[in-house]
Amino acid sequence: MNHYKTEKAAPHGVAFFKRKKSRVKPFFSIILLLLLSACADKKEGHTLSSELQPLTFGLMPSFDGLPHLIAARYGVYDSLDIKVNFITYASATDRDAAFLSGKLDGMLTDYPCAALLQTKGARLRLVMENDGCLSLITSKKYDVRNPEDLKGKNIAISCNTLIEYATDEVMKQARLTPGEANKPEINNIFLRLMMLENGQITASFLPGPATAIAVNDGHTVLLNTIQMGIHSAGTAFTEETIKEKNEEIRRFITGYNLGVKYLQTYPRDKWGEILTQEFGLPETVAAQVDLPDYRPAMCPSSHDIKKAIAWLKNKGAIPGNYQGENLVDTTFIPGQFKP
Repeated sequence: MNHYKTEKAAPHGVAFFKRKKSRVKPFFSIILLLLLSACADKKEGHTLSSELQPLTFGLMPSFDGLPHLIAARYGVYDSLDIKVNFITYASATDRDAAFLSGKLDGMLTDYPCAALLQTKGARLRLVMENDGCLSLITSKKYDVRNPEDLKGKNIAISCNTLIEYATDEVMKQARLTPGEANKPEINNIFLRLMMLENGQITASFLPGPATAIAVNDGHTVLLNTIQMGIHSAGTAFTEETIKEKNEEIRRFITGYNLGVKYLQTYPRDKWGEILTQEFGLPETVAAQVDLPDYRPAMCPSSHDIKKAIAWLKNKGAIPGNYQGENLVDTTFIPGQFKP
């Protein structure tokens, strides 16, 4: 059985991240039949499932991890004979603290976070790129129609993460100098959404579920990271996990790919309940929310990682001689990564 829980409780009143218990109905699909066939050769002569170790993986309340949740919900990971414990964190700070303390084998992260952690001594490697999107939401309490209107306004960030990276890029495109817009650090996603609702901040980049709720409440999407050409979400594991749980990671990625295939194959009414039960979206919102165009697991892009590293260097967050040459492990997804 796979477990999915929230490490930090959402502030009172933020209903869309509240977990709801539900029974998982048996679902024998073409995907699982293909899975059993594809894995038959691999299982033959391999270790028994009892010898495989569980993985504990950190998620954020974002749609980047939806293929994993699909795989868990419909028994793909069970069919692959691995146990995956998912823990969702309200902020990158909480997630990274858990990772550094040894609570997690791996996590859904972003390239700036991964590079920063590695420069601080964390032994981690990115193993794949994830599909996700952050949207710059502006509060309905302010008249902001384009990035230039953010001059003098409060744009909430999570420091040294994709949130701040995308915010700085927006300011650059709008020709706003660092001092021409305020960047209060508000790491908790739930809190940023609440402050946006109350008009305490003007704008912030939010992940998919929070974006859907904000738009449903009348706030505006100014632009998103896909439109900006920013691709910086990835999956990282500790070096120890890569060494000790190599086969488990391979099956974890296989499960992700089958989750992607499931999303591509079946209409939303077959799996849409996950959006309401796991992300707390109202049914009407879940039926219409935009999701990423999920792709099978891919090797992280060296171009995107170089851009993230250059941004961190420019703001003085990491040493100038850091190149990220050991940031990516291509063992699981061979690619043309060149630091």
